Amino acid sequence: MYHGPPKPLAPPPGTVLPEPIVMSQSSLAHTFARTLAPLALAAGCTFSLTVQAETWLVISGASHHFRQEERDWREVNPGLGLEWSANRPDWKNLYYVAGYFKNSYDKHALHAGVRWMPWEWKAFRFGGYGLLSTGYPSAVLLLPGFSVETRHVGINVVLAPNIGDYSGYVGVQARIRID
Repeated sequence: MYHGPPKPLAPPPGTVLPEPIVMSQSSLAHTFARTLAPLALAAGCTFSLTVQAETWLVISGASHHFRQEERDWREVNPGLGLEWSANRPDWKNLYYVAGYFKNSYDKHALHAGVRWMPWEWKAFRFGGYGLLSTGYPSAVLLLPGFSVETRHVGINVVLAPNIGDYSGYVGVQARIRID
């Protein structure tokens, strides 16, 4: 004899169930990057002390967005970070990076990742960044860029193109060698 579809299982009356844990993608990325950045910074500082890596203080400064009409972009982006060389001859000009700055969305941004500039011409190095960051629509950032540096000072420039609804920009950071 058929009694219809099975009834869903339910807890006994009066049972208090725990609230489900719901995290948005942005809060999950924020938690991940908030944990990752200090760990990467600590690991990199330890690594640089043990193998005599180049270490640079990075001072975040400014950006200019190509689509000014979209919003009131924050184009003064103060912040501090560190870059330390990976000391790998097979990965020329690879640096680990970690830091904090106030981004163009006027949000606090923590980031950790790599800066790889494999191509050189005189004082110029060309390549890009692969970062995990908070404060952006996507927690993963892949950005083309270049740097100009002497033995003790340098400038990082990021060149992000307009892609779909995303406004491209030029960002600038100053670098001071501290090792």
